Amino acid sequence: MKNYFILMNKQQGFIFPYLLFIISIIILITFHQLANHQNQALSFKLELEQYQLESLHYFAYNYIQANKDDFLSEETLIYPNGKITIIEKERRNNQSVYDVKTETSQGSSRNYLIKIDNH
Repeated sequence: MKNYFILMNKQQGFIFPYLLFIISIIILITFHQLANHQNQALSFKLELEQYQLESLHYFAYNYIQANKDDFLSEETLIYPNGKITIIEKERRNNQSVYDVKTETSQGSSRNYLIKIDNH
């Protein structure tokens, strides 16, 4: 019968450093993938909030365009993805300036001015 087990004596340990190096590379790749996944999830969340702020901006602009003649001095609009507060700053004979604050349901907000020509 053949002896399938070979006994080795006086080993110098040439496999252990290579195995340790390969395991450490695998661990580094795993941690890198986890960090990359967390960064992508955060990036997606921030892009979604940016999209909601932009859509609220267009809602406010369209609302001002549609109601520029009979606009009150301050109006608040509530949508499913956020809230818009519009304040008329000044009205000249050919131009109106509105201060707009948009706030998403997650709490992000943006303030800006919208100038509309009165024709």
